[in-house]
Amino acid sequence: MKISILIPVYNVKKWLDRCLDSLEAQTWKDWEAVLVNDGSTDASLEIAQRRAAQDARIHVFSYPNKGISVTRNRLLDHAQGDAFLFVDSDDWIEPETLEKLVRVMEGKRCDIVQCGYQMDFGPVPFLRPVAGKGIHTREEALQMLVNNKGINNYPWGKLFRRHTFSNVRFPENVKGFEDTRTIFRTFLNASRIGTIPDRFVHYVQHPGSLTNCMSLATVYDMRRAYEYQENYLKKVLPHQHFDFNR
Repeated sequence: MKISILIPVYNVKKWLDRCLDSLEAQTWKDWEAVLVNDGSTDASLEIAQRRAAQDARIHVFSYPNKGISVTRNRLLDHAQGDAFLFVDSDDWIEPETLEKLVRVMEGKRCDIVQCGYQMDFGPVPFLRPVAGKGIHTREEALQMLVNNKGINNYPWGKLFRRHTFSNVRFPENVKGFEDTRTIFRTFLNASRIGTIPDRFVHYVQHPGSLTNCMSLATVYDMRRAYEYQENYLKKVLPHQHFDFNR
């Protein structure tokens, strides 16, 4: 199984080499890294191009700045693999990430497999609860997702079979919480979703990031995104009861 590792790049010169180092350290070697530079104004593009010249598995595309949703859609357009793994360019992953996710996907016949993560603020990580080891039906996984019970809306930390993104695009006309409006739709294209507790993703936190700065406007954006998710599920699965208490 060839994995397309999808990496949006925007002004990440401080972290991009570490991210790519973690890919080259993977025990699973059949992968390509697709990098889309979204109009960076620092040296990010130069770093990406230098790494691509050193490793033929790394492919770099560059466009004027359009934002994260357009960038992720471009990543999907360029991906050639059998399955997709999003990795943010300021994050990094443990060496066995790909191998463990592929083994579960193939061995348990899953369409999506999610691993755990840790939030890196500095020398001491912050550990949120993670899902245990399990195989879930589409409906079970969606219920866990809407209740934030171990399955999340993040695109990263999940291995997706290519077909789960059929007719699924990140919304380019909204700002904020694009993932909440998108990732659950890949579950609708899946039959079996696996979870493993291994904290393979290092989710690096920076001062001023959305995670650490929630304004009133941001709260409203989040609420609208969850309302969109709820209304969509009620429409496409009218006979499925979901408990939307969050």
